[in-house]
Amino acid sequence: VVSSGAPLVAVPSIVGYTSADAQRELANSKLRARIVERYGNEPKDQVVAVAPAPGQQLREGSPVTLTVSKGLQPAHVPNVVSMNVDDARGALRKLGLNLNVVDKQPSDAIPQDTIMSQAQAPNSQADRGSAVDVMVSLGPTTAGIPDVGGKVPADALATLRNAGFAPQITYNVDPTNAGGTVTRASRSSSASREPCPTSRG
Repeated sequence: VVSSGAPLVAVPSIVGYTSADAQRELANSKLRARIVERYGNEPKDQVVAVAPAPGQQLREGSPVTLTVSKGLQPAHVPNVVSMNVDDARGALRKLGLNLNVVDKQPSDAIPQDTIMSQAQAPNSQADRGSAVDVMVSLGPTTAGIPDVGGKVPADALATLRNAGFAPQITYNVDPTNAGGTVTRASRSSSASREPCPTSRG
């Protein structure tokens, strides 16, 4: 009696399965899995192709090649230090990445809204859809308020205007000093460069 070899079995239809489920189906059909991975738009670990094609007859124990998606290819993180925030956000968006401002710090050397540092190293890889963390400059620190305590309001206003401020006067009653001089200058809560001289009267 001459043996005709191992029985024939059909390659199962397993495109779209996860790699583990596809291998289980092949094992149930007495076929062996050979895995080939590639990047693609399909979900990670999904079977995107089968060779030989599903339905073909193979001898039991024959190999079947499964092409499995590795998901989207990681993006190479660019160097966004010294870039304007809006420009950096646009550049990252083209690569499928997002910008995440984690902190803002004043700097006399770096212009406002310019990226000072980034957490992810340039040329490192990041999953598309993830964010690059950055620190952004607030620009130069605001100039200090000149000391105008003890001056008459007119002189205090002139001093503050010469320093680039737009002062406004508020008055309070100080029974210990009726000289009408300025007691102090403080910032207004409504504007960063509007100190309010307080006059004694």
